[in-house]
Amino acid sequence: MNEFPCLMMIGCINPKSINPYVLCRFFTSIRLLIDLSIILCIFKSIWLSIDFY
Repeated sequence: MNEFPCLMMIGCINPKSINPYVLCRFFTSIRLLIDLSIILCIFKSIWLSIDFY
């Protein structure tokens, strides 16, 4: 998993105010949710396009 965008976000924020590891996990989980929703949307469109009859 690519952590580079996460490290760039951490660089703009003072590490003393927010824990960088928690922040990194937070953005990573959000990105995983977005990827999952996109995959489900594509799968649903393919599933609906299949002709069962």
